[in-house]
Amino acid sequence: MDPSTLSLADIQKKIHDIDPSMFRQVMKDLKYDGEDPVWAKFDFMERMKLGPNNQPIDENDPTQLKKEIERLTVERRDLAAELEKVQNLLKMQVNIDKETAYIYQQEIEQIKGQIASDNRKINDLNQLINARNHKLVAITK
Repeated sequence: MDPSTLSLADIQKKIHDIDPSMFRQVMKDLKYDGEDPVWAKFDFMERMKLGPNNQPIDENDPTQLKKEIERLTVERRDLAAELEKVQNLLKMQVNIDKETAYIYQQEIEQIKGQIASDNRKINDLNQLINARNHKLVAITK
């Protein structure tokens, strides 16, 4: 089946036939409101049958088709390399975020410990002040 001949309705029906719950989830993920998505309205190069430099491709000329296949292969390879770079950057960013969250959590725990320690010292000093205040009151009587 040629994918360029598929309509959005054909794709939806196929997904629904395969797994209705998956279909509902896909529609939910896409926040589908019943209209064709914006990307479905664009004329892609495949539909327009344009090659590099917006030149029309003669589908009967094998040399043009081979050049187009080579160009698309290179473009696909470049896109795959770019995707891999982005994925690696995303993984690094996720790891950095995890490390940062861990460091923040450690700092929070350290600060909580310091606050608890300072509160104990304050309580001890208050008790010492109260004890000395009682002694001072007892001496002055």
